[in-house]
Amino acid sequence: GLGSEDQGAEGCPPCTLTLTHQGAFNLVSSGRGFSGGIGRSASESPRVWRCVRDWDVEEQLACGAGPGDLVCFEYAPTTGIYKIMGLNSDLEMVSESAMARGRAKELEGALVV
Repeated sequence: GLGSEDQGAEGCPPCTLTLTHQGAFNLVSSGRGFSGGIGRSASESPRVWRCVRDWDVEEQLACGAGPGDLVCFEYAPTTGIYKIMGLNSDLEMVSESAMARGRAKELEGALVV
């Protein structure tokens, strides 16, 4: 049957991102998350995009993402709700150079004891 666009494949859970603000901050600071603003006009409420990878295995699978795949969401700060936009490999929200910096940051963090 027809479900909402956020519904997963038949019998699969829908793609969701259940990150707290702190969780999102931790992903960004560890090099596994990226965010930015989506063009706002005076009439629009502020909108933010976040692309994250390797955050929660079950959520990643429901979103069609494997290890290392960046999944991008639109985030509504007023409601705290994430809505899937798609994989970064299709959307190209995060550049290759930014992803490389993220991986370097992640490696640095792994070396800190």
